[in-house]
Amino acid sequence: MTEVVVAFTDDPDWEAAALGPKFLAWAVAAGVVEAGAACHARRLTPVEAPIGVQRPHNLHGLSTDSATALFEVEGPRGGLDAPGLPQGIVATTVCDRVVHAGSGEGRVGVTRIGLTRRQPGLTLEQFATGWRERHVPLVHRAGPRFTEYVTYVVRAGSVPWHGIAMQTFPDSGAAAAHDHNNRVVRPDVYEDAITLVASAEQYWASSPMPVEEDR
Repeated sequence: MTEVVVAFTDDPDWEAAALGPKFLAWAVAAGVVEAGAACHARRLTPVEAPIGVQRPHNLHGLSTDSATALFEVEGPRGGLDAPGLPQGIVATTVCDRVVHAGSGEGRVGVTRIGLTRRQPGLTLEQFATGWRERHVPLVHRAGPRFTEYVTYVVRAGSVPWHGIAMQTFPDSGAAAAHDHNNRVVRPDVYEDAITLVASAEQYWASSPMPVEEDR
């Protein structure tokens, strides 16, 4: 399990070369990460969610109708409430990250990222335990098509979701076959998911682009 800081922007004109270094510099100055830390950026493009969301749907400034981006740095040490967060970053959160399959790099194939809300009757710990200890093994037993599977549980930050799921597939056809399998062939997988997840906002994500701090 690794701690990470994940930040989002809803600016469709963002550029990793411009906004990424500003976010990384803020994270270093705030004591969130040490100098020399790596930062990665992903472009996010909305896709239809398997667990319904009312549209238009806004998540702390994130719109399903526009391109967005996600930035990630590893090793939070505090400071999420530090001033000076770069303009354009609309949500910042500390998560713990667990890699369930693959390297967690998401560099080969197509990656899908889901922002999930837990069912209202569950505590965050019940959600996290049910997701990682019951649902993830169920997904593995169902014959998944992904090459990588990573889960994030939100631990701090004023974001309106509780988990982030990242799955990388060889191509979009494999992603579609995976969803068909989990809904039609193995409906127990989907039925288990909705005992944990009330809604999910999903995005296709570009390969992570490394970001370096301005010198």
